[in-house]
Amino acid sequence: MMNLKNLAWHLKHHTFRGECLRNADWTGCILTEFDFSQADLTGANFRGADLRGSNFSGANLTGANLSQSQLQQTDFSQAVLDNVDFSHAQLERASFRGTRLNWANFSYAELDAVVFSRSDLRHTNFRMALLSRAHIVCTDIAGASFYEAELCGANLRNVHCYGIRLPNGKQTSKLEPLQVFTRCAISHRSNFVDLKQLQSAS
Repeated sequence: MMNLKNLAWHLKHHTFRGECLRNADWTGCILTEFDFSQADLTGANFRGADLRGSNFSGANLTGANLSQSQLQQTDFSQAVLDNVDFSHAQLERASFRGTRLNWANFSYAELDAVVFSRSDLRHTNFRMALLSRAHIVCTDIAGASFYEAELCGANLRNVHCYGIRLPNGKQTSKLEPLQVFTRCAISHRSNFVDLKQLQSAS
């Protein structure tokens, strides 16, 4: 366990790189541009925290709570984010490259211009999320839900999306991969390269 002297040093230098901070409570804290890379943050609580510009690359945040937090321009590259709660969070221009996010919850989150590249988004929840100008490239979104999400100007390229759950509980098949986007807001600027049979329910 980290003692108070060590904690003060880490806070002064804005770094917790490689530290074990399992189940730590950071509720409402201001931690802008902090370095949490390679840290073990399993079960940590960042609800309502200000983490703008922070670095979580290579960190383990399994089961963490980042709901209602400010995460603009935050780096989550190569991190493990299974079962993380991002609901109502602000994630504009955040970076998820090579990131694992199985069963993560992004419902009602703001994800404008976010980047998901070569990531694992299986069973992730994007219900009512704002994904305008998002880049989702070479990423697995099988079993995910984008129900009533906004994807205006989004770029989805080389995405694996079979088996995505629909509002009626059914799953998409290889013949109907994009019914996941039922009731989504999609503009003429949205780019769905290598995805077939785009369907938009009225």
